Amino acid sequence: MKRVAAIQPEIQAIPRKPQSGRVHAADSVAEQNARSCALLVEAIQDIGLFMLDSTGRVLTWNTGAERISGYTPSDILGQSFEVLLPIPLDPANPGPLPLQTAASTGRYEAQGWSLRKDGSRFWAMVLLSPIYVSAQLEGFAVVTRDLTHRMESNEALSRSEIALQKERDRLQVTLEAIGDGVISTDTEGRILFLNAVASSLTGWSLEEARGLPIRHVFHLVPAGDGISELNAAEACLATRTPYPLRDGGRLLSRNGQEHVIQDSAAPILDRNGELTGAVLVFQDVTHVRQVQTELRHQTLHDALTGLPNRKQLENKLHDAIEDSEVRGTEHVLCFLDLDRFKIINDTAGHSVGDMFLRAATEAIRRGVRETDLVARLGGDEFAILLLDCRLEEAAPILTRVAEAVAAIRFQWEGHLYQVTVSIGVAGITQRSGSSSHVMKQADVACYSAKRAGRNRVMLYRPDQAGGEENHRELHMAAEIGEALAQNRFTLYAQKIVPTKPGGKEYCEILVRMIDRDGGHIPPGDFIPAAERYDLMVEVDRWVMQEIFTNLAPDILRHPCLTVSLNLSAQSLNDPKFLPFFLDLLKRSGIPGSRLILEITETAIVNNLSIASTIVEQLRAYGCRVALDDFGTGLSSFGYLRTFRVDLIKIEGSFVRNMLSNPVDLTIVRSINQIAHELKILTVAEFVEDEATIQMLEKLGVDFGQGYALGRPEPMLTMLESLPYD
Repeated sequence: MKRVAAIQPEIQAIPRKPQSGRVHAADSVAEQNARSCALLVEAIQDIGLFMLDSTGRVLTWNTGAERISGYTPSDILGQSFEVLLPIPLDPANPGPLPLQTAASTGRYEAQGWSLRKDGSRFWAMVLLSPIYVSAQLEGFAVVTRDLTHRMESNEALSRSEIALQKERDRLQVTLEAIGDGVISTDTEGRILFLNAVASSLTGWSLEEARGLPIRHVFHLVPAGDGISELNAAEACLATRTPYPLRDGGRLLSRNGQEHVIQDSAAPILDRNGELTGAVLVFQDVTHVRQVQTELRHQTLHDALTGLPNRKQLENKLHDAIEDSEVRGTEHVLCFLDLDRFKIINDTAGHSVGDMFLRAATEAIRRGVRETDLVARLGGDEFAILLLDCRLEEAAPILTRVAEAVAAIRFQWEGHLYQVTVSIGVAGITQRSGSSSHVMKQADVACYSAKRAGRNRVMLYRPDQAGGEENHRELHMAAEIGEALAQNRFTLYAQKIVPTKPGGKEYCEILVRMIDRDGGHIPPGDFIPAAERYDLMVEVDRWVMQEIFTNLAPDILRHPCLTVSLNLSAQSLNDPKFLPFFLDLLKRSGIPGSRLILEITETAIVNNLSIASTIVEQLRAYGCRVALDDFGTGLSSFGYLRTFRVDLIKIEGSFVRNMLSNPVDLTIVRSINQIAHELKILTVAEFVEDEATIQMLEKLGVDFGQGYALGRPEPMLTMLESLPYD
């Protein structure tokens, strides 16, 4: 009852007058009510209730006030209540005075941080109300509450809202910055949001689109290629599952512009898994599709003439063969080669040659039907696929083509150029076989037309080449041409080893042709056909390009490596060879001193003066020259009088048999002695056993080459096995 006693003086301060017994009873009830009221006030622990006198000193103090502030009645009774007021947020501007405001307005209310007795702070709400007795201000009733928890909750909520707003702002910036269009909808498919990209592609602003059905804004049109115009967002809302990426849709914008798009959609679910809407993401791929279309066109067409290329021809030919096998329809494949076109390139230049090829393209097109396919295979080679055409029907068509090409009168700088065309024909029937087989037949027939005198049409027949061997060579020549076009060659290397101390090992570069199945064809199987059908210049150029361009960095990493290259008679007699070779050599950075060029006796016999001139120029650049297969001709020694060489490679047939044939041994000994007298090094070919090696050492031959000393191996493998110098 201690706290009740604290407020008893106030209760007892009420003036008393003498009363009758009934009045005494009323006073007793009033006293009882006052005590009950005091007990009620004391029992309230979450709210501070106390009274002030008119000057602001504390008269009463309940448990709630003590609990909130930490002040006991003995601490606070009789003290000024200002210690309990909230601290002004701005001390220089504390605001209205509490007592005066309450007295004049009937109420004073404030919130803010206040200090407890222990110095800790709490968020206080203070309410002052004046107490008047007979119009006389007697004091003030004060209600105070600790709202710290509510304040902290509000602050936490405010922080969360601020963080959420920042996150929304970041998301908004992100959505506006990404290159994809983004549209979100509610569960009814009505638009809630679209970013700048979506606005640009659809032609609708967010303000205009908000609330509209997505189908109205994101308007898809049939593509005409099987692509559905189903709206991905609507499908997603209907199934509540993501709609996967779809390619090839066509979006029609508000201004009528059409965009090729990729789009996908996903449902938006709340934390309870309830559907709240959908988000549609789409990307404008119009330019990408245009580039892809152009690349596909370039992949299947010749850049110079715009004609279908070899790849597209092979695709169409495959379809034609399948058609023949299924329906029995006949077709015809023709290979065309412009006769003596090389003269135009050599005399007028490649740019003029390109213009002539375009003119030839138009002439060929005029001669065929609209349903036929004209393709350029490369260089001056073309092909025609006559669809749904028998061989007898092909004759007048090809005659028109040949006449159209021959009728071209191409003038340039006062010169008139004219060519003819050789055409090889292969029929396509149910028994034709693979497309490569038909192409080889047409190619062989075209070679036959050129061999027969050019400017003619030849039908493929297995017996047309005049014998099985010639027929095989025709096939091989066609295979070489195809391999050159498809880069189906590879380089091997074989070591040439010194037979005495102090000699320096080097290697000969050998070329292998790769067949369609990936197998390697040795030189002996394709070089004769290449020589017979004037293909060796192109083979030699392929080897030179590979050595001086692709392999030059690897060769330069091994400064002690010397390589030997074979030079054919055709290249030696080609006026363009030497400038071509020297240009490659200069750009490669490989010193001429690290190169040996091997020339056969045949190459010298064909044109001794030209060969001598080229050899001297090669030697001027530091290159060395080797005479290959020495001893096979009757005039071998005679060449040494007028033809300066650095090495002689003794024909392998003499070396292979010298241990069993005294004549061969004498020939090898004589060649070696004469070469050394002329200060020329010697190389023995076909060294296949240890006994031969020992004999070569005894004879004093400088180098040996053969399986006993090292088999040919891929050039890259050989380079990888060499130590770095």
